[in-house]
Amino acid sequence: MFFDRHTYAFEGSFEFSSKVHKPTTVFINKDYFYQNGYDLKLFANGKEIAEGFEVTDLLPNHVDINILNADLNGQIITIKISPSKERLVLE
Repeated sequence: MFFDRHTYAFEGSFEFSSKVHKPTTVFINKDYFYQNGYDLKLFANGKEIAEGFEVTDLLPNHVDINILNADLNGQIITIKISPSKERLVLE
């Protein structure tokens, strides 16, 4: 895992096992680092995964990632989270 304290970008990797039926949970401080939201991307073998997973963030400061694609079993999954590029416009 790595967290860049200047850009607030998080990166972490793990080996996915389709035998585990629980999500991967990442702690992020939404109030301090991600006030305008966050962008989350998943990668396997250096390629972005566009589908086959769900992301929920119902608990404060927790993001749950549930990989549904069993074809990814045994692969190293990399999670990248960064502050949202879109800014809120206050009127």
